[in-house]
Amino acid sequence: MKGAALILQTRTTATQLCSSVLGRNLLKWYNLIEDECALLLSSGAPLPQRWRHEDYRIRKVIAASEYSETSKDQLASRILDDVMQVTLAIEPSMAEALAMIPRLIQSTGDERVKTVVRLEYKLIHILDYVESLRTSRLVIQLLQAYRVGFPWMTRHSDCCPELPFPPFRFVYPPAGVVSICLLAIRLYVQVTI
Repeated sequence: MKGAALILQTRTTATQLCSSVLGRNLLKWYNLIEDECALLLSSGAPLPQRWRHEDYRIRKVIAASEYSETSKDQLASRILDDVMQVTLAIEPSMAEALAMIPRLIQSTGDERVKTVVRLEYKLIHILDYVESLRTSRLVIQLLQAYRVGFPWMTRHSDCCPELPFPPFRFVYPPAGVVSICLLAIRLYVQVTI
């Protein structure tokens, strides 16, 4: 990962890379691999965070002009792609929080207190990020749902309880991935705490 990050940083800039569809997709592919490695190894990401921020900034600028021109049946797919990139941008912070736990176990005294405070700050930052994303206009638009009435007259109707929540279906079903990611990140923080 460090080699790939070094190649990206020496051969191009974040703005140049994110200015084309191919560049944004290349960065997306790299970020997915980097995030998985960082979480598995509990280490920081080799590519600076400013690259993700630049990707997000350029996607936002492009979205302002292209969302209105995109056909209605392709708009949800385009929004989903942008929202997924913003959702997954918190993964390096999650890896950093995970990397703090061994330091917490090994430290004592004042160093332990400082590590606890940093870890708590990092986890609260992650939760705030997820909450602000969940309540953003694009995510609300993407996660629109409608209730689905299930026929409960099955052979298990007499013995099994009903669902504890009303079932629903997303207007754009692939948006369920965003909902699952946001829930998984929240659960990650709760388990880490």
